Amino acid sequence: MECRKNQHKLYAFDQSPLYRLKSRKKLATLFNTSLNDLERLAKRPDNYRHFILGKERDKSRQVEVPKPKLERIHRRLFNLLRRIMPPSYLHSGVKKRSYITNAAAHVGNSRLIKLDIQKFYPSTLGWHVFEFYFDVLHCSRDVAGLLTLLSVCRGHVPTGSCLSQVTAFYAHYKMFEAIYELTQSLGLTMTCYVDDIAISGEKANRSTLYRIRGILKQRGLQSPAKKEFVYEKGYPKEVTGSIVLDDGLRLPNKKHMGMHHEVSSILRMEDSTEKLRLLNVVIGRAVAGSQSDPKLVTRIKSLLQEKTRVARIIEKKSTQKLH
Repeated sequence: MECRKNQHKLYAFDQSPLYRLKSRKKLATLFNTSLNDLERLAKRPDNYRHFILGKERDKSRQVEVPKPKLERIHRRLFNLLRRIMPPSYLHSGVKKRSYITNAAAHVGNSRLIKLDIQKFYPSTLGWHVFEFYFDVLHCSRDVAGLLTLLSVCRGHVPTGSCLSQVTAFYAHYKMFEAIYELTQSLGLTMTCYVDDIAISGEKANRSTLYRIRGILKQRGLQSPAKKEFVYEKGYPKEVTGSIVLDDGLRLPNKKHMGMHHEVSSILRMEDSTEKLRLLNVVIGRAVAGSQSDPKLVTRIKSLLQEKTRVARIIEKKSTQKLH
């Protein structure tokens, strides 16, 4: 039991097994493989499966999924990196934090700005990743180089690996820290959820937005103007799928309407078995949504009542068949 607890213990950068790692052989040992096998794997040109998700050109995206041998390495490296103590402003990929805690951090703040890093994974290049291992974890140049080769696909962070999110964040760790230091100096609240940055407080204005945009530019990153928002005092603010108000969170009206239409469609169904299955799905979605919008509690109660009624109908039909 003690061993299991230690596996999930968080530690500072300088406590990581990767910190100041100078030996490729020791790196291979961390991955439970030989150095020769690790080096051969890093040089293979066919480590990924490539496919496209989405039919529309402007919404489709290239997905790169590591094949089993590399996926095992990625899983091990992911487990090592996620045990590093995350900064307080990071809410993605962190236990007990989520898109809801990300939005909740801004409740009650008067103004808010948010921006989105364009094509975060494809824009995170090999040199970004190398810089993290070499300058932040202080690995030797050859160890950092090997870790970089194992972590990137076609020169950038792959889009479909378990390792992608944590690697992309730490590859730009110094940049995120610079943005955080700026927001702290201005008395602002900052949160980060994957490629979404939200900043709230009295000085959350266009001037601050421009300064952050400049920090991104220094890393070769961009924030598309269409995804940048400056919310003034008194206006509802949408952050990672929730509406941030002075007194709490709410779901956006479009989500309420979508759920309403979905429930109406389910209730008109004649197939009781399929109706019960879909009721379970929508109830689960409503329960998740109720974490950010207490108004859904009433809807959940009515859905549970309908679920009980449908289950009784199915049970009655089943009993009649037996007789």
